[in-house]
Amino acid sequence: ALEKIGVVYIKLPFNNLKKLDDLCSERGYVKIQKEKLTIDSPALDRWYSEHFNTTEAVVYIDSGACYFDFRDPNNEFIRLHATEGDCIVIPPGLFYRGCLDQSQSLSLIRMLLDQDSIPIYKGTAGSQTHPVRASYLSSRRRNSTLSDNNFMK
Repeated sequence: ALEKIGVVYIKLPFNNLKKLDDLCSERGYVKIQKEKLTIDSPALDRWYSEHFNTTEAVVYIDSGACYFDFRDPNNEFIRLHATEGDCIVIPPGLFYRGCLDQSQSLSLIRMLLDQDSIPIYKGTAGSQTHPVRASYLSSRRRNSTLSDNNFMK
């Protein structure tokens, strides 16, 4: 199900970030930040809100666990329970949200292709016509995946 919406899921050996560094180098990512989230973190409000990024993004779960809810083109959610060592590549234009699981603590590393900011668009009526969102929906109709673009080869 994740592949059909363009999400790539990779299980990396825990505490071995060489593969993650290789991925960053190979794809031109910039490590943006290591962030620790707990139940009372102010950043959770932003993460709980459904949104999409304007560039491809990578999230690596360093410790703890969380849920990602990805909205498919049929407006249904696909849920992923992400745990330590999980690496999730999220295509630009895909609506998603995140939340902590019962552990209520998460340490993650976020990576983007653009080091200046983390451009996000919340799930509003106007965001549906954003060019990045339109491109994402077009790619889903063509059924292309990140692996079609030599991802992790």
